Amino acid sequence: MTVNVAQLRELLKELPDNARVVTGAPDHSYREARCEAGTALYDRRSGWSEDYGEEQTPEAEFGKRLPVLIVH
Repeated sequence: MTVNVAQLRELLKELPDNARVVTGAPDHSYREARCEAGTALYDRRSGWSEDYGEEQTPEAEFGKRLPVLIVH
């Protein structure tokens, strides 16, 4: 399921503040997630890519730079 921040807030509203955030691991278990706010580049043809700044990943080549929540 893909979500935006508003949808994520709605999903979180019933969880207690101390609920852990986990993500799926390759062996079908879970691991604790790391999260950070940042930016990523989005292009309709190639999808999302990491943002290393305008000098290394220019918007003209890699897509529009957008604010994102990055979950590892």
